[in-house]
Amino acid sequence: MPKRRKKLPINVNEAHKRALYLSTRQFLLPII
Repeated sequence: MPKRRKKLPINVNEAHKRALYLSTRQFLLPII
């Protein structure tokens, strides 16, 4: 089987959540 970069919905969801968390932290850090 050829190894293709197949992203699972779970992995995408986790990455999206992590990115959102980091972006929100970076955005709220200067305010706090």
